[in-house]
Amino acid sequence: MKYEFFLDTLLSLVSDRMKDRCEVRPIQVLKNNGCRLDGLSFLTPGCSISPTVYLTPLYPLCEDGISVDELADRIVQTAEETPAPLPVSIPDLTSENTIRTNTCLRLVSRDRNTEFLADVPHIDFLDFSIIPYLCLGEHEDRRMTAVLHRSHLQNFNITEEELMQLALENTVRLFPPTLRSMDEELHFENVADPLPLYVLANPWAASGAATILYPDLLKNFADSIGEDLMILPSSIHEILLLPSSMVMNLSDVDKMIREINSTQVSPEERLSDHHYLFHREDNTISAPTCPELPAQSLDFSRMTPCAVA
Repeated sequence: MKYEFFLDTLLSLVSDRMKDRCEVRPIQVLKNNGCRLDGLSFLTPGCSISPTVYLTPLYPLCEDGISVDELADRIVQTAEETPAPLPVSIPDLTSENTIRTNTCLRLVSRDRNTEFLADVPHIDFLDFSIIPYLCLGEHEDRRMTAVLHRSHLQNFNITEEELMQLALENTVRLFPPTLRSMDEELHFENVADPLPLYVLANPWAASGAATILYPDLLKNFADSIGEDLMILPSSIHEILLLPSSMVMNLSDVDKMIREINSTQVSPEERLSDHHYLFHREDNTISAPTCPELPAQSLDFSRMTPCAVA
């Protein structure tokens, strides 16, 4: 069954089964790294939150022989068993105060997000892009977020430079960093000589790679151990840090990162395929195996948002 027919058929089947309870609409969402997901959104009258079931991950099941009727039944059962969402207060997205106090930062791959970045304020940093997003609070143990486009800023008295600086301050305030040794993270016991590997993230394990931008965080940690830091981009959610003296073969490090990305990290959550080096003497980050990327300062005040293409 072709993918488009699969989507149309599930929309028809699920809509028919749910016609007396809610409206079912098809949606397509552009996720990080250019990943597109097709899904069904369930709109209930009087409810501001529309649950979504993504169909893209279900297509392999259809190819493996599960009928679309059975998949439709599963989707309906999931919708019926999901508790109705409680009322939730969402900040006024037309308010400049919301933009100023709720905008945070994410760190993503620049090359993998070319289309997405076309209308999103961002700062290019090495081969990353620093992008703002709206943090709208929590609901049922999940943080609600929204993409912030340049069009959202047109009616506000705020520049992109000011927005980015406020976003950094908000991110540090709302998502304080966590830095733990890997053996503590994985609860290793009776390990005679554990590798001094550290996990840098935030308590919500979401978009934690942005913690490398926090003022003086890497500098203070590097000074505390008396070494520069090897930065291993685990995912968009966390960063691994290693004293630079522990690594000898840089090409092997990059090979390991690529293998982990391809086998253990979903395409949507990948950050980079190579390592970086933090230099504590001048507070810069470089990419030793990518000579086309000059070292850049971590002084956020010197970073300039990219102009509109």
